[in-house]
Amino acid sequence: MSESKSTSSQIARPVERVGRTINLCIQLVCFIVVVVAANYLSCARHQRYDLTERHDFTLSDTTEQYLESDVIQKREAPLKIIAVMRRASPHYTRVFNLLEEYQRKGGSKIKLEIIDPIRQTDRTLEIENTYKRPYSEDMIIVDGRPSEPNKSETNNEGNDVTSTKTKSTQIAVNSQPDKNTSKKLSAHVRTQYVSNLYLQDKRGQILAWQDEDIITSSIIGAIEGIPRRIYFAADKAILEANKGESPPWKNLAQLLWQQNILLEPLRIAQIESIPKDGEGFALIGPQYDLTKKEIEVLSEYWSRNKSSLFITIDPQVSIPNLKVFLRSNGITPLKNRIMTVKDRQAISNVQTLFTRGSGVTESLGGKTTMFEGSSSSLEINANDNSLINRRIRPFSLIQAIDGYWGETRFQKD
Repeated sequence: MSESKSTSSQIARPVERVGRTINLCIQLVCFIVVVVAANYLSCARHQRYDLTERHDFTLSDTTEQYLESDVIQKREAPLKIIAVMRRASPHYTRVFNLLEEYQRKGGSKIKLEIIDPIRQTDRTLEIENTYKRPYSEDMIIVDGRPSEPNKSETNNEGNDVTSTKTKSTQIAVNSQPDKNTSKKLSAHVRTQYVSNLYLQDKRGQILAWQDEDIITSSIIGAIEGIPRRIYFAADKAILEANKGESPPWKNLAQLLWQQNILLEPLRIAQIESIPKDGEGFALIGPQYDLTKKEIEVLSEYWSRNKSSLFITIDPQVSIPNLKVFLRSNGITPLKNRIMTVKDRQAISNVQTLFTRGSGVTESLGGKTTMFEGSSSSLEINANDNSLINRRIRPFSLIQAIDGYWGETRFQKD
């Protein structure tokens, strides 16, 4: 009996080994299939996560919508972004990852090229000859020409329209292409130096990055070409603020330049009509009321087709003529101050909310912002029959959140 048992056990061992071998092969094949599938899915449908504290490499909703819009996606030639940067630069990793995000959102319509001027000297010289921009420091070139230029066109039209060594806020107001050379320059090529992408103090420490704002504005400018114009009444505004502060018109100029719009000053007292080549006209915190003649100039402009007005009011300045003009168009500035009370203290900084339902604030609807300092409320006369007959429909774009009110006794308190 013992011999028969030992014999049967010896015969069964090879069968167990074969079973284990088959199981091992099946597991190995399944493992390979899982690895291949995971790699395929990660390449085809990968997702990036920005784990930085301030989301340094996450583009804003406005930038993403622009990159995914028909302006980019239906271009004949891809938009070129050329970064000439040293790999040893302390800003290389940040700028590289941010530009990669632009390329990822733009897809095949954005062509990104990173050039190290130390290692790729021939390519750097080729870029210098193409865009007539000698390399002196790390820079980013955005080429938004609508079609691929041939060599002869590149030699004549490779230059950019702005001198971007100047800070972007100064470009928006002061920088103009030279009249004698403007025909040779391409308005679809923009250059930004990396040193312009951040703000720093006197000791050279970086205070804040504005890289996305500047790169996006360069893309918009390169695609649109020659900047659009908005005129503003310089003889009514504060041109120079207190030391250490920036006047309102300069802040607006910086924001408009990000949309490839040039804020250009004029004196409304010295003109018969507002120029027709402007996209709009602005009165920015006027410190003096408009005369009867100036109101006529403003009214004549407003009666044109596709005219646009942007008006901000200092609640402490008396401007009765301008208020009459606004009232006739459905907007009545009220004599109050918006405020709230917290811990028995009056607070004049107003927390506001962008309204929904308007194409103007489509991307901002539901988001909040802060109005610092004294603010007064506006009354919207949406049901005025005279406005309906003139096809004017006033509506609110931004409102104070719950808890704020218009205080009419502010002068006595």
